[in-house]
Amino acid sequence: MQPQVKAVTPAIQDVIRELAQQTRRPVDEVKVLYERNLASLDADAKVKTYVAILARRRTLQALKVGSRAIPLVRRRIASVAGDEGVPETSRG
Repeated sequence: MQPQVKAVTPAIQDVIRELAQQTRRPVDEVKVLYERNLASLDADAKVKTYVAILARRRTLQALKVGSRAIPLVRRRIASVAGDEGVPETSRG
């Protein structure tokens, strides 16, 4: 079972926009990855103080390294948007 994502607050929106600008990735892609990291860390954390900071760091690292998760995230976004027929290379 996948951890639940918390409501997207203005602070979280700011972090997502900042990461998208910093890494030159689409906001939707960053949002999916950030929320997944945030939910995963939050579910396991006993002390919640640094969860958002750790989620930001993990997301930035994954985006900079070109993690294998990025193509999966793009496919997930495409499937939700109904773009399954579009080849991976033409999605930018």
